[in-house]
Amino acid sequence: MRGRLQTRAESTSVEVRVRDVSIWNRPRRIASPGGLTRCPSDARRNSILSWERNGLGRGMFLNVEPWRRDAGVLAWHACQGKGFGFLVFLEKYCIVLGKNKLAKFEENLGFKNLFQFPATIQPWEAPLRGHWKDAYYGNANPIVLEMGCGKGDYTVGLARRYPDKNFAGLDIKGARLWRGCKTATEEAMANVAFVRTRAEFVERVFAPGEISEIWITFPDPQPSKPNKRLCSPAFLERYRHLFPDGSGIVHLKTDDAGLYDYCLHEVVEPAGYEILYSASDLYAEETAQSEAAAVQTFYERRWLSEGRKIKYLEFRLV
Repeated sequence: MRGRLQTRAESTSVEVRVRDVSIWNRPRRIASPGGLTRCPSDARRNSILSWERNGLGRGMFLNVEPWRRDAGVLAWHACQGKGFGFLVFLEKYCIVLGKNKLAKFEENLGFKNLFQFPATIQPWEAPLRGHWKDAYYGNANPIVLEMGCGKGDYTVGLARRYPDKNFAGLDIKGARLWRGCKTATEEAMANVAFVRTRAEFVERVFAPGEISEIWITFPDPQPSKPNKRLCSPAFLERYRHLFPDGSGIVHLKTDDAGLYDYCLHEVVEPAGYEILYSASDLYAEETAQSEAAAVQTFYERRWLSEGRKIKYLEFRLV
Protein backbone atom coordinates (compact mmCIF):
# COMPACT_ATOMS: atom_id res chain seq x y z
CA MET A 1 0.00 0.00 0.00
CA ARG A 2 1.45 3.32 -1.03
CA GLY A 3 0.34 6.89 -0.57
CA ARG A 4 1.42 10.50 -0.64
CA LEU A 5 2.07 12.28 2.63
CA GLN A 6 2.38 16.02 3.13
CA THR A 7 3.24 17.84 6.33
CA ARG A 8 1.32 20.90 7.40
CA ALA A 9 4.56 22.75 8.00
CA GLU A 10 5.88 22.40 4.45
CA SER A 11 4.59 21.68 0.99
CA THR A 12 7.05 18.92 0.10
CA SER A 13 5.36 15.53 -0.37
CA VAL A 14 7.14 12.26 0.26
CA GLU A 15 6.19 8.70 -0.55
CA VAL A 16 5.52 6.19 2.24
CA ARG A 17 4.95 2.47 2.11
CA VAL A 18 2.91 0.61 4.69
CA ARG A 19 4.82 -2.45 5.91
CA ASP A 20 2.61 -3.75 8.65
CA VAL A 21 -0.91 -3.24 9.98
CA SER A 22 -1.81 -4.14 13.55
CA ILE A 23 -4.40 -3.12 16.13
CA TRP A 24 -3.18 -0.93 18.97
CA ASN A 25 -5.31 -1.73 21.97
CA ARG A 26 -3.11 -1.34 25.03
CA PRO A 27 -2.01 1.90 26.69
CA ARG A 28 1.65 2.87 26.35
CA ARG A 29 2.25 0.30 23.62
CA ILE A 30 2.21 0.53 19.88
CA ALA A 31 2.11 -1.97 17.04
CA SER A 32 5.19 -3.15 15.21
CA PRO A 33 6.05 -6.07 12.89
CA GLY A 34 7.46 -7.98 15.86
CA GLY A 35 4.32 -7.59 17.94
CA LEU A 36 3.36 -5.13 20.66
CA THR A 37 6.39 -3.27 21.96
CA ARG A 38 6.86 -0.30 24.23
CA CYS A 39 6.93 3.12 22.68
CA PRO A 40 10.52 4.05 21.82
CA SER A 41 10.24 7.47 23.43
CA ASP A 42 8.27 9.25 26.10
CA ALA A 43 7.48 12.02 23.63
CA ARG A 44 5.69 9.68 21.25
CA ARG A 45 3.93 7.83 24.05
CA ASN A 46 2.67 11.09 25.53
CA SER A 47 1.45 12.20 22.12
CA ILE A 48 -0.48 8.96 21.70
CA LEU A 49 -2.00 9.09 25.16
CA SER A 50 -2.89 12.75 24.65
CA TRP A 51 -4.58 11.79 21.38
CA GLU A 52 -6.68 9.23 23.23
CA ARG A 53 -7.48 11.61 26.09
CA ASN A 54 -8.81 14.14 23.60
CA GLY A 55 -11.37 11.63 22.47
CA LEU A 56 -10.15 11.02 18.95
CA GLY A 57 -10.06 7.37 19.90
CA ARG A 58 -7.90 4.36 19.44
CA GLY A 59 -7.55 2.75 16.07
CA MET A 60 -5.13 0.88 13.87
CA PHE A 61 -1.48 1.84 13.85
CA LEU A 62 0.53 1.59 10.64
CA ASN A 63 4.23 0.99 10.86
CA VAL A 64 5.64 2.75 7.79
CA GLU A 65 9.14 2.97 6.43
CA PRO A 66 10.97 5.93 7.94
CA TRP A 67 10.34 8.97 5.83
CA ARG A 68 11.56 11.76 8.12
CA ARG A 69 13.04 10.62 11.40
CA ASP A 70 13.30 14.22 12.58
CA ALA A 71 9.63 15.04 11.92
CA GLY A 72 8.05 16.57 14.98
CA VAL A 73 4.79 17.68 13.44
CA LEU A 74 1.55 15.89 12.73
CA ALA A 75 1.09 14.99 9.09
CA TRP A 76 -1.72 13.41 7.21
CA HIS A 77 -2.76 11.90 3.91
CA ALA A 78 -5.74 10.08 2.50
CA CYS A 79 -5.02 6.46 1.65
CA GLN A 80 -5.67 6.00 -2.06
CA GLY A 81 -9.13 4.57 -2.61
CA LYS A 82 -9.51 3.46 1.01
CA GLY A 83 -11.21 6.45 2.60
CA PHE A 84 -8.97 6.38 5.67
CA GLY A 85 -7.12 9.29 7.23
CA PHE A 86 -3.60 8.85 8.58
CA LEU A 87 -2.08 10.97 11.34
CA VAL A 88 1.64 10.56 11.92
CA PHE A 89 3.19 10.94 15.36
CA LEU A 90 6.82 12.02 15.19
CA GLU A 91 9.02 9.48 13.45
CA LYS A 92 7.36 6.59 11.65
CA TYR A 93 4.15 5.62 13.38
CA CYS A 94 0.67 6.46 12.16
CA ILE A 95 -2.75 6.12 13.69
CA VAL A 96 -5.54 5.25 11.28
CA LEU A 97 -8.88 6.93 11.75
CA GLY A 98 -12.13 5.32 10.64
CA LYS A 99 -13.58 6.05 7.25
CA ASN A 100 -14.69 9.68 6.83
CA LYS A 101 -13.63 10.63 10.38
CA LEU A 102 -11.43 13.46 9.22
CA ALA A 103 -14.25 14.85 7.10
CA LYS A 104 -16.58 14.71 10.11
CA PHE A 105 -14.05 16.44 12.35
CA GLU A 106 -13.69 19.16 9.74
CA GLU A 107 -17.45 19.60 9.40
CA ASN A 108 -17.81 19.70 13.20
CA LEU A 109 -15.84 22.94 13.20
CA GLY A 110 -18.65 24.64 11.30
CA PHE A 111 -21.59 23.52 13.43
CA LYS A 112 -22.98 26.38 15.50
CA ASN A 113 -24.67 23.91 17.88
CA LEU A 114 -21.43 22.13 18.83
CA PHE A 115 -19.10 23.38 21.56
CA GLN A 116 -15.72 21.64 21.76
CA PHE A 117 -13.42 22.11 24.73
CA PRO A 118 -9.80 21.13 25.44
CA ALA A 119 -9.05 17.97 27.40
CA THR A 120 -8.14 19.94 30.53
CA ILE A 121 -10.94 22.50 30.37
CA GLN A 122 -11.32 24.88 33.30
CA PRO A 123 -14.59 26.67 34.20
CA TRP A 124 -13.29 30.01 32.92
CA GLU A 125 -12.67 28.39 29.50
CA ALA A 126 -16.41 27.71 29.06
CA PRO A 127 -17.95 31.15 28.43
CA LEU A 128 -21.51 29.78 28.31
CA ARG A 129 -21.26 28.27 31.79
CA GLY A 130 -24.12 29.83 33.73
CA HIS A 131 -25.41 31.59 30.60
CA TRP A 132 -26.66 28.76 28.38
CA LYS A 133 -30.31 29.84 28.55
CA ASP A 134 -29.87 33.50 27.67
CA ALA A 135 -26.71 33.41 25.55
CA TYR A 136 -27.39 30.28 23.46
CA TYR A 137 -31.00 29.09 23.70
CA GLY A 138 -32.44 32.58 24.05
CA ASN A 139 -35.15 31.56 26.50
CA ALA A 140 -35.72 30.62 30.13
CA ASN A 141 -36.85 27.03 29.46
CA PRO A 142 -35.33 24.21 31.53
CA ILE A 143 -32.25 22.41 30.19
CA VAL A 144 -32.25 18.61 29.91
CA LEU A 145 -28.79 17.05 29.63
CA GLU A 146 -27.92 13.69 28.06
CA MET A 147 -24.65 12.27 29.35
CA GLY A 148 -22.65 10.14 26.92
CA CYS A 149 -25.07 11.03 24.15
CA GLY A 150 -23.17 9.28 21.34
CA LYS A 151 -24.91 10.06 18.05
CA GLY A 152 -27.39 12.31 19.87
CA ASP A 153 -30.44 10.16 19.12
CA TYR A 154 -32.07 10.83 22.47
CA THR A 155 -31.15 14.49 22.60
CA VAL A 156 -32.64 15.12 19.16
CA GLY A 157 -35.62 12.80 19.75
CA LEU A 158 -36.62 14.48 22.99
CA ALA A 159 -36.10 17.94 21.48
CA ARG A 160 -38.61 17.07 18.77
CA ARG A 161 -41.18 15.95 21.35
CA TYR A 162 -40.66 18.85 23.73
CA PRO A 163 -40.00 22.11 21.85
CA ASP A 164 -40.68 24.00 25.09
CA LYS A 165 -37.54 22.54 26.68
CA ASN A 166 -33.84 22.97 25.91
CA PHE A 167 -31.63 19.92 25.36
CA ALA A 168 -27.89 19.38 25.49
CA GLY A 169 -25.93 16.24 24.64
CA LEU A 170 -22.44 15.64 26.04
CA ASP A 171 -19.91 13.17 24.68
CA ILE A 172 -16.18 12.95 23.99
CA LYS A 173 -16.44 11.25 20.59
CA GLY A 174 -16.46 13.88 17.87
CA ALA A 175 -17.33 11.52 15.02
CA ARG A 176 -20.42 10.34 16.89
CA LEU A 177 -21.53 13.86 17.80
CA TRP A 178 -21.36 14.78 14.13
CA ARG A 179 -24.57 12.87 13.44
CA GLY A 180 -26.61 14.67 16.09
CA CYS A 181 -25.18 18.07 15.16
CA LYS A 182 -25.95 17.55 11.50
CA THR A 183 -29.53 16.38 12.13
CA ALA A 184 -30.27 19.26 14.49
CA THR A 185 -28.77 21.71 12.00
CA GLU A 186 -30.73 20.32 9.06
CA GLU A 187 -33.96 20.51 11.05
CA ALA A 188 -33.13 23.99 12.39
CA MET A 189 -33.62 22.86 16.00
CA ALA A 190 -32.89 25.91 18.11
CA ASN A 191 -33.42 23.99 21.37
CA VAL A 192 -30.49 21.59 20.82
CA ALA A 193 -26.81 21.93 21.68
CA PHE A 194 -23.94 19.45 21.86
CA VAL A 195 -20.83 19.58 24.01
CA ARG A 196 -17.64 17.70 23.31
CA THR A 197 -15.70 17.07 26.50
CA ARG A 198 -15.08 14.34 29.06
CA ALA A 199 -18.02 13.37 31.28
CA GLU A 200 -16.16 14.17 34.49
CA PHE A 201 -15.81 17.80 33.37
CA VAL A 202 -19.57 18.39 33.16
CA GLU A 203 -19.45 20.81 36.11
CA ARG A 204 -16.89 22.91 34.25
CA VAL A 205 -19.31 23.38 31.35
CA PHE A 206 -22.58 23.89 33.24
CA ALA A 207 -23.05 25.99 36.36
CA PRO A 208 -24.83 24.97 39.59
CA GLY A 209 -28.60 24.97 39.15
CA GLU A 210 -28.39 25.14 35.36
CA ILE A 211 -29.65 21.61 34.58
CA SER A 212 -33.16 20.37 35.42
CA GLU A 213 -33.01 16.73 34.28
CA ILE A 214 -30.40 14.17 33.15
CA TRP A 215 -30.60 11.19 30.82
CA ILE A 216 -27.99 8.42 30.76
CA THR A 217 -28.66 6.26 27.71
CA PHE A 218 -26.75 3.03 27.08
CA PRO A 219 -23.52 4.10 28.75
CA ASP A 220 -20.35 2.04 28.93
CA PRO A 221 -21.04 -0.32 31.88
CA GLN A 222 -17.39 -0.09 32.99
CA PRO A 223 -17.46 -3.55 34.65
CA SER A 224 -13.97 -3.19 36.15
CA LYS A 225 -14.16 0.54 36.96
CA PRO A 226 -17.38 1.22 38.92
CA ASN A 227 -16.30 4.74 39.84
CA LYS A 228 -16.29 5.67 36.15
CA ARG A 229 -19.90 4.59 35.65
CA LEU A 230 -22.12 7.53 34.78
CA CYS A 231 -24.54 6.46 37.53
CA SER A 232 -21.88 6.00 40.22
CA PRO A 233 -22.14 7.96 43.49
CA ALA A 234 -19.33 10.24 42.28
CA PHE A 235 -21.23 11.20 39.14
CA LEU A 236 -24.55 11.53 40.95
CA GLU A 237 -22.88 14.02 43.25
CA ARG A 238 -21.78 16.00 40.20
CA TYR A 239 -25.35 15.97 38.90
CA ARG A 240 -26.65 17.13 42.28
CA HIS A 241 -24.53 20.26 41.98
CA LEU A 242 -26.06 20.99 38.58
CA PHE A 243 -29.68 20.67 39.75
CA PRO A 244 -31.58 23.59 41.30
CA ASP A 245 -31.50 23.14 45.08
CA GLY A 246 -29.63 19.86 44.52
CA SER A 247 -32.78 18.02 43.46
CA GLY A 248 -33.56 16.68 40.00
CA ILE A 249 -34.58 13.62 37.98
CA VAL A 250 -32.09 11.13 36.53
CA HIS A 251 -33.01 8.55 33.88
CA LEU A 252 -30.95 5.43 33.15
CA LYS A 253 -31.62 3.29 30.11
CA THR A 254 -29.40 0.28 29.44
CA ASP A 255 -29.27 -3.26 28.11
CA ASP A 256 -26.68 -4.26 30.72
CA ALA A 257 -28.24 -6.15 33.65
CA GLY A 258 -25.17 -5.65 35.83
CA LEU A 259 -25.22 -1.89 35.42
CA TYR A 260 -28.97 -1.71 36.06
CA ASP A 261 -28.71 -3.79 39.24
CA TYR A 262 -25.72 -1.79 40.41
CA CYS A 263 -27.48 1.53 39.98
CA LEU A 264 -30.74 0.35 41.54
CA HIS A 265 -29.56 -1.84 44.40
CA GLU A 266 -26.10 -0.47 45.22
CA VAL A 267 -26.56 3.24 44.59
CA VAL A 268 -30.14 4.46 44.47
CA GLU A 269 -31.81 2.31 47.15
CA PRO A 270 -29.02 2.65 49.78
CA ALA A 271 -28.97 6.43 49.27
CA GLY A 272 -32.72 6.68 49.76
CA TYR A 273 -33.39 8.41 46.44
CA GLU A 274 -36.99 8.49 45.29
CA ILE A 275 -37.59 5.79 42.68
CA LEU A 276 -40.15 7.04 40.16
CA TYR A 277 -40.08 4.09 37.75
CA SER A 278 -38.08 0.90 37.32
CA ALA A 279 -38.33 -1.92 34.79
CA SER A 280 -35.96 -4.80 34.13
CA ASP A 281 -37.69 -5.29 30.77
CA LEU A 282 -39.08 -1.96 29.60
CA TYR A 283 -40.97 -3.19 26.55
CA ALA A 284 -42.56 -6.11 28.39
CA GLU A 285 -44.51 -3.67 30.55
CA GLU A 286 -48.18 -3.38 29.59
CA THR A 287 -47.89 0.38 29.80
CA ALA A 288 -44.24 1.14 29.17
CA GLN A 289 -43.08 4.52 30.38
CA SER A 290 -43.96 6.53 27.27
CA GLU A 291 -41.03 8.92 27.31
CA ALA A 292 -38.49 6.13 27.76
CA ALA A 293 -40.06 3.90 25.11
CA ALA A 294 -40.88 6.57 22.55
CA VAL A 295 -37.29 7.43 21.65
CA GLN A 296 -34.82 4.74 20.68
CA THR A 297 -31.10 5.21 20.16
CA PHE A 298 -28.99 3.65 17.44
CA TYR A 299 -27.64 1.07 19.90
CA GLU A 300 -31.04 0.39 21.41
CA ARG A 301 -32.46 -0.56 18.04
CA ARG A 302 -29.52 -2.91 17.57
CA TRP A 303 -29.95 -4.53 20.99
CA LEU A 304 -33.68 -4.99 20.45
CA SER A 305 -33.06 -6.66 17.10
CA GLU A 306 -30.78 -9.11 18.93
CA GLY A 307 -33.51 -9.86 21.47
CA ARG A 308 -31.88 -8.11 24.41
CA LYS A 309 -34.03 -6.74 27.22
CA ILE A 310 -33.92 -3.00 27.83
CA LYS A 311 -33.80 -1.86 31.46
CA TYR A 312 -34.99 1.54 32.60
CA LEU A 313 -34.72 3.39 35.88
CA GLU A 314 -36.03 6.84 36.76
CA PHE A 315 -35.22 8.36 40.14
CA ARG A 316 -35.02 11.72 41.86
CA LEU A 317 -31.99 13.00 43.71
CA VAL A 318 -33.20 14.47 46.97
